[in-house]
Amino acid sequence: MLKPFSNLIENNKYFKHLIAVNEGSVVSLEIGLHLSIKKVPCIYLQNSGLSNAINPLASISHPKVYSIPTLILIGWRGSPGLKDEPQHIVKGLITKKLLSLLKIKFCILKKMMTLNNLQKLLIFLKNLKERLLVW
Repeated sequence: MLKPFSNLIENNKYFKHLIAVNEGSVVSLEIGLHLSIKKVPCIYLQNSGLSNAINPLASISHPKVYSIPTLILIGWRGSPGLKDEPQHIVKGLITKKLLSLLKIKFCILKKMMTLNNLQKLLIFLKNLKERLLVW
């Protein structure tokens, strides 16, 4: 689901594209990069890998721990109402609940007009240095 996005940034000279071995590693790389350059990188993953990212999100970047601002673009496999493979159905149904449990603010991007919601969350991220998750 994220292949077009990945291809876009891979072939764009304005982006530095790093590939991690799993989702927990990519969150850890993002945390280290933020601590070293004081910028908020954008990471991306599928919601099917969100469980792998929970440990660093909850134990390092969470607002009650070190409050590392995080911008994550997630492909929503098993999204309710959409046909997908059986192995994605349960994760699709619980993804928003997982994000809420982690206290991650998010917006669901379905149409161009929802980019206004994304802009509001980006301003929130910049001003309050809290974590954000973008779908």
